[in-house]
Amino acid sequence: MTDVLKRFYEFCKRLGGTNATAELKSPQHDLYILTCKSGDKVLFQGFSMKGEIFVNLTPHKMTFLNPDLAKEGKYVKWFELEGAPELAKKLSAKMLEKVVSEKSGIEFVDFVYDITPEGEELRNLATELGIHLISSIISADAYGYPVVSPVLPPELMRAPPEKKMAYPNKFHTKMK
Repeated sequence: MTDVLKRFYEFCKRLGGTNATAELKSPQHDLYILTCKSGDKVLFQGFSMKGEIFVNLTPHKMTFLNPDLAKEGKYVKWFELEGAPELAKKLSAKMLEKVVSEKSGIEFVDFVYDITPEGEELRNLATELGIHLISSIISADAYGYPVVSPVLPPELMRAPPEKKMAYPNKFHTKMK
């Protein structure tokens, strides 16, 4: 756990935090909830499971389900992480169209991504420290690993936001 907290604290410090904490949530899964604060203000939260660190850089709260119960088809809330709206803006990306062909006045397009320099800096810092950044599927595709997007069970994908829960042990990304 010492290495995990050390890496998380360094990430926290470089993003303006003054205090990083780890709270043991599940000894069986080696799961810790990580919090970065500046004074009393929470800047962002993440979790560590089996030595891997994931930080929620979405603008909203994320709810994760218990993976053991999910194997049985039971989707039970396990823990939540606060969102990080300011950091989410930095890690944003836009999909742009690129015309790849045209026939009879019909355009065929591919999508390319427009990323931010601040987002690239976040990705590089995360890569240096061995941290995964949880973001949107567009950002995960645009920046590539270690930017990841949560994966939800099919039954919960179209659920209202307050009922959505993601796996803590399955993420989408693009390897570049």
